[in-house]
Amino acid sequence: MQESLIFYISIFLASAVFMRIGQKRKNRLFLLISLLIPILASGLRYNVGTDFKNYENIYNGIVPNLDLKGYMTYGPTELGIYFISNIGIALNLDSWFMFTAFSALTILPIYYGIKNFNLKHPSTAYLLYLLVIFPVSFNAVRQLAAMSMVFLSVSLLYKRKNIAAIIPFIAAVIVHKSSLILLVFLPAILMFIYKTNFKFREIFSMFIVGTAILLGGSAIFSTFMQSSIFSDYSQYSSTSNAAAGSMLMLKFIIFSVFLTLIIMGKFHKLAYSRLFIAMSFLEITMLVIGLSSVDISRFAMYFSVFSLLFIPSITEVFTRQVQRPILLLVLLYGLIMFFMQYFVLKGSDIFPYQSIFGGF
Repeated sequence: MQESLIFYISIFLASAVFMRIGQKRKNRLFLLISLLIPILASGLRYNVGTDFKNYENIYNGIVPNLDLKGYMTYGPTELGIYFISNIGIALNLDSWFMFTAFSALTILPIYYGIKNFNLKHPSTAYLLYLLVIFPVSFNAVRQLAAMSMVFLSVSLLYKRKNIAAIIPFIAAVIVHKSSLILLVFLPAILMFIYKTNFKFREIFSMFIVGTAILLGGSAIFSTFMQSSIFSDYSQYSSTSNAAAGSMLMLKFIIFSVFLTLIIMGKFHKLAYSRLFIAMSFLEITMLVIGLSSVDISRFAMYFSVFSLLFIPSITEVFTRQVQRPILLLVLLYGLIMFFMQYFVLKGSDIFPYQSIFGGF
């Protein structure tokens, strides 16, 4: 187990270092290596992740024996995994092809989204993503890929590339239907994209909207989840454990820091700050509703990436001399979160790690 812990931390740190060097020197080879490290670590794993055997069964047992019509009738109606699996089967490749493809769909959109937003300290943001969110893809394979593509879609909206933003969004829906949640919040997202300053009435409106969602959210989202296109996910309905409440409290503290600093005008030079803080608020709202339903809390995943990747931007509040120690604290936060979520609490069942070539 300890060997696996060292393995994960080492490859994630190495990936971030290659990212940093590649960006500083504008070296595409280093950037490629940075992206390939986590993609291959995830894609070439064996029996690692809560749903690994289920996905193997889809690849080896279900897809080869069903045509498209039969697959649609069978149960899961997302076409992404069906098409990806058929490509791998046609090439006579094992299930590692499917896992690698989904891993690429989880990593690459995040990288390009970070570029589109022009985030401060992008390599640190990338490392936080690898430590805190990426391991979830060992379990929620399709939804993490969809989440990454939604992030890319929003980043394209931010760059005013509205037509281009449709492509990753459609891809996200094909991979996992829960990504349709973006449509529900699209007007709010666009509002925070096209305006650059927080005003008191807008902050007040945000809390009013949040309160309304909290009061009526459970009924609304339960109805949403019971619709035919989400009927496959009823298996996830259950009461969240105490860890969910602790995580919610931590995220609320982080959001409070974000909001305080932006009200004080500390982020006025960061054009993306308004959107990211609003998305952080939506995440907390979904998590509060999700305390009574896991399937609703899974929607929060689509907003969680924004609040996490914004954390390194806090350093912009401080002088250059202080920024480096703050970044080290951010790194420590990511390491602690990885250790607690995945090593101690056994999240996503990623320990011990073993690949198709062997394990620890």
